[in-house]
Amino acid sequence: MTDTTTDETIEEIMDATYRALCKHGYAALRMQDIADETTKSKAALHYHYDSKHDLLLSFLDYIARCTVSKSVR
Repeated sequence: MTDTTTDETIEEIMDATYRALCKHGYAALRMQDIADETTKSKAALHYHYDSKHDLLLSFLDYIARCTVSKSVR
């Protein structure tokens, strides 16, 4: 992920990743599927993440942080 990625952009991409995973599953998921769920292009996703693998690792980290944040409240 690039240093210029804003929190709003991250949240938008993570929400789109969740929706795309629900529709397509991990094995069939493509970067284009995620792009289709957001206002970002596939090229923009590749600007922020080097690969689908990198994006999915960030997604898992995001989910873990959200879960911890909610359990602390």
